[in-house]
Amino acid sequence: MRRAIAASESRRGAALVLSLILVMIVGSLGAAFLQTTAAGARTQTHSVDQMQAFYAAEAGLAEAFLAVRMGRSGVIASAEEPAFFGESLLWVEALETGDHRVWIRATAVNGLARATLGQIIEPAEPPLGFFAEEDIVVESVLLIDGFDSSERTYEEEVDAVLRDAGESPWQRPSPDHGEPAIVVDPSSPHAEAQRAALEYEGIFGRDHLRHFLENQVEIPERPTCVISVTPFDPRLFLDESAFHRFTETIVPMFDAHTSGSLFPVPDKVEEPRSRRRSRSKGRGLKRLHERVTSARAAADDRLWFNTGKGGLLGSNGDIIFRNARGEPAAVHGAVTPGVSSEVRNVESADVSGPTVPRSLPVELRSVDVPDVVLERPIHHDGPIPRILHPGATGYEALQVGPGSELVVRGPAEIVVGSVSVESGGKLTLDTRDGDVELFVTGHLALANESIIETTAERSTEVTIQAASGDRLTAAPRLDLEASGAFHGTISAPQSIVRVGPDFEVFGSISARRLEIGAGARLHFDDETFNGLLEVPKQESWRIIDLPNVGSLVAAPAPNGQPALAAAHDLSGVELSVQYIDRSGRSHVYTGPESAFDWSDVAAVAGTERKVERPESEPGDDWWNGWGIDDVVRVLQRIETRVERRIDQHRERGSFRGGRDDD
Repeated sequence: MRRAIAASESRRGAALVLSLILVMIVGSLGAAFLQTTAAGARTQTHSVDQMQAFYAAEAGLAEAFLAVRMGRSGVIASAEEPAFFGESLLWVEALETGDHRVWIRATAVNGLARATLGQIIEPAEPPLGFFAEEDIVVESVLLIDGFDSSERTYEEEVDAVLRDAGESPWQRPSPDHGEPAIVVDPSSPHAEAQRAALEYEGIFGRDHLRHFLENQVEIPERPTCVISVTPFDPRLFLDESAFHRFTETIVPMFDAHTSGSLFPVPDKVEEPRSRRRSRSKGRGLKRLHERVTSARAAADDRLWFNTGKGGLLGSNGDIIFRNARGEPAAVHGAVTPGVSSEVRNVESADVSGPTVPRSLPVELRSVDVPDVVLERPIHHDGPIPRILHPGATGYEALQVGPGSELVVRGPAEIVVGSVSVESGGKLTLDTRDGDVELFVTGHLALANESIIETTAERSTEVTIQAASGDRLTAAPRLDLEASGAFHGTISAPQSIVRVGPDFEVFGSISARRLEIGAGARLHFDDETFNGLLEVPKQESWRIIDLPNVGSLVAAPAPNGQPALAAAHDLSGVELSVQYIDRSGRSHVYTGPESAFDWSDVAAVAGTERKVERPESEPGDDWWNGWGIDDVVRVLQRIETRVERRIDQHRERGSFRGGRDDD
């Protein structure tokens, strides 16, 4: 009995121990579950914070990109005083390198998460059109207008103007082709009108006169007539008194033409330009030269037909119209002199746009010549075209003799000491496979009766930049007296550029001094033709790895931090703005943007900014371990891949230009 009781007493409390063990196990499992749930919640919260920080940093990049587009520095807030956006704090750093690129780094902090994004952009320069540092003097007939080659070609733009005038695009006036003159019939009731038409036929050309009477004259109530000077402007041929006499004969000539008594011989219809181009391909240099010289002798309709808008002639000094030959200059667009300068004798010219001086001076960017070894000079005077193959090369000189042709085939970056194309020679810049960049450190002389040809449709495909080879060498002079259409941009900030009467430019020119020959045709190619603000070019974008996740600090709650849009660094930004205040009065402000009160602005008529960014090179820690050499190496890899792809296509013959005769 006692043993049984003792055994029973020895097992007393075992169930309690088991219960405690089970409770501990269940508690441990519950604690582990709670810890797992909390860790998952923290992970999910961190993921949300990380995503919000990423989006905030992306918003900071977009805001800085817009700031650079507006002419500001791109710096927003700072790490010490960040800006507030959404639930994140962020700041944007920016610096400009020696090659005029802007490096941007945006950092955002949200909770325990942080994101950093980087971007390299090339700021867009304000459109200058045809610009000179010194005064511009226009002494003879001139045509300046504009178009946007990214939308359509110049010919297509002129066709649109003609369609708006109710004319079929390809029924433009063409040269007279040697047809007989207007016959005056003394017995006709329109004899006086025929005599007047015969006189003005000799001045305008019969096709121009007929086009004017058919498409640019309206007679709402006799003897009153309404005329249009677009696209053909008779004032380019007549002085003021002669133009007044011409207007008195318009109604009689109109009646004579309506009755069929003015033009007994039907005029020919001009062939489409695209058809003429395709038909002229493959003709020899001699025939091309004959066609160009004959076109110069004939009435060239491109001088009188234009887009009617978009031109831009500018200077840091005065712009003077002297009208020495009694032939007015036609500028279908703006004429912008320098600060405190003026447009003189504007009444002797036909200027359709504003002539208001610019508020801030323009500083032309210097030309950085690539460092390449110059090979021996090339003097080509043979009958077979000489082809310079794609690539980055340099020559001491390029000279083209009479009857010879030199072809520069893109993609090409060529540095040359001097360029000379003699009378009868031809220079072709072929951009069908890539852009052509020509750097000239000496003189560039395209002689009279020489030929220039570019295959480009857009002005960005061909670039001619002039700069002295060293500080002791005088700036080169560019004499552009050749015949032909040049599609491209010319940058010569230290040089004198002379544009001959037969050198037709579809693009832009900036120079220290700009000399314009009689009858020059300058067509400004720029996106601002359609009222657009040019967008900076993005060259690189990447997510930057965080160097040490454990060192991240949680973003504090908003405590007086400015909003993102209000945190721009305006130090060093000069602003010129024309605006209307809230009371309806107009004002012009020029000075630091940091001192300007935007709250009183109701409407803005125009703005112009100039920013001084300190030039420096990013350190190796700018991309958190990615230095400049790393970025350049990546860009070189991309370029190498593109070149390898081009070579593969050329070997298969599927690349345009792969079946060259070189």
